[in-house]
Amino acid sequence: FQSEILISYDAGYRQLLTRNLFADVAAFHNRYEKLEGYGNAFFSHITAPIPATLLNVPIANSVDGNTDGIEIAPDWKVARWWELKGNYSYLHIKTQPRPQFAGGIAQVNATSYNGTSPHRQTTAQSYMDFPHGFDFNLDYRFVSRIPAQKVGGYQTADADVGWKVNRNWQFSVTGRNLLQPQHQEFNGDNGNRVGIRRAVYARLTWSGSSR
Repeated sequence: FQSEILISYDAGYRQLLTRNLFADVAAFHNRYEKLEGYGNAFFSHITAPIPATLLNVPIANSVDGNTDGIEIAPDWKVARWWELKGNYSYLHIKTQPRPQFAGGIAQVNATSYNGTSPHRQTTAQSYMDFPHGFDFNLDYRFVSRIPAQKVGGYQTADADVGWKVNRNWQFSVTGRNLLQPQHQEFNGDNGNRVGIRRAVYARLTWSGSSR
């Protein structure tokens, strides 16, 4: 087994469009060679201590491929007390068996690579700071499906309300994954889908000087 090879091209542009609006755009193209996969399977026979026929599936550098993507991240300072942030990313993956492994089990590896990452992801965040130490933050997320793991796309949101009681004490209430009771994000090692549940919790924090 040899080291995998990556040749990566990245380009980006950042611009302060107005005094309060910032934009960041980035694109990339990655070329992968000799990705990990399985080689061509073959049978072998043994006679001792017990006669048997073995199916051998070796690890090999059996897959090549490309990834292309773009990411857009605006940041808008709506007011002195309110900031909005967003992010949109698109990812396209195309892999295929290397010529010497075409038609074999390496095709399964290529299909898995192609479908193990979501193609689209979106986030939107709102940060608000109010008088008397109060703040209110929202976080929305959308992730498209993961075909290779048969996990559907999902959208969810978090919310956080905080109160800075004084210089040392802060109290907050946080809700996670609020838009549905639970959703699947990926499969576990045993092949079962992992469900992320809705959760709400409170937190009281004390911080002080070590002097």
